[in-house]
Amino acid sequence: MDVSEKSPKRRAIVIGGSIAGLFVGAFLRRIGWQVDIYERSSIELIGRGVGIFATHLELLEALDKCGAGTVDIGVIVYKRITFDRSGKVIAEKPQLQIVTSWDRLRQVLLKAIDRQRYHFGHVFERVEQDGSGVHVYFANGRSERADLLVGCDGFRSSVRTHLAPEVQPIYSGYYIWRGAPNESDLSPETRRTMFPYYSFFLADQLQALGYPISGTDDELRAGHRRYNFGWYHVADAAKLKQMCLDDRGREYEFGVPPPLVRRDLIAQMRAEAESLLPPRSRVSGFVRLSSRAEEFHLRALPKPCVNLSIHTAPDVRPFP
Repeated sequence: MDVSEKSPKRRAIVIGGSIAGLFVGAFLRRIGWQVDIYERSSIELIGRGVGIFATHLELLEALDKCGAGTVDIGVIVYKRITFDRSGKVIAEKPQLQIVTSWDRLRQVLLKAIDRQRYHFGHVFERVEQDGSGVHVYFANGRSERADLLVGCDGFRSSVRTHLAPEVQPIYSGYYIWRGAPNESDLSPETRRTMFPYYSFFLADQLQALGYPISGTDDELRAGHRRYNFGWYHVADAAKLKQMCLDDRGREYEFGVPPPLVRRDLIAQMRAEAESLLPPRSRVSGFVRLSSRAEEFHLRALPKPCVNLSIHTAPDVRPFP
């Protein structure tokens, strides 16, 4: 596509304002498209994601090419270490990696889009397509026309449900507890022996890991970062269903929002941390340090499925 041509700009609608939606919006804008991103949440997306490895060359290249850049993208770790049940380091491997957080990556990508065309509080309802483009309808009564619709709204995609309702997420058989206590809340010993590294503990039907990420407000200064931990468990569908009930008895399919995780589940998880994980100065310490219930995330892991859906007018080629 020759973006120097004086023809009217093509318009794209992107459903979903997280990482995938921002990448798509940034790339389309880079080649001359007018892009509007519609996010279902009515409030700013903060603290909703996990740690992310920014070591892959493809990711760094994509960040550069879409205009976001890679300056101060994350925290550098220099080594991987593995603990045994007693907390002793039983293996280590020097390996330079950049680790970041969902929040940090999203903030970097936001610089590459037009913030005036990022719209909160828009729940996708349906799309109609004709020879001249797409007509997108939202639950709030708003509708928009465009040349291109791209669905980037996650594994529970409303766009995919509308276009391919037979495609549904399938539980993989395991779930994760995760949290991110502040670096300043950790003991000096933990900050010295564990915080700088990508750490592992493995046992029968469980895996725990952790690594440093940016702090609140994307802080990368020493003393102001966080330590992202994840604790993977195996569980059958029946147990998962019981765990995905909040205090009011409301059932969720693949995880409970952090403020609504039941207190009895958190208490049970802490007790299991004491009996199954290395001593509290190591991995189990992070479980105890995340003392507030709203700091814990409970999430089931679905098997991979396609998250990207594209509808377009017949003659539209979004990428050269």
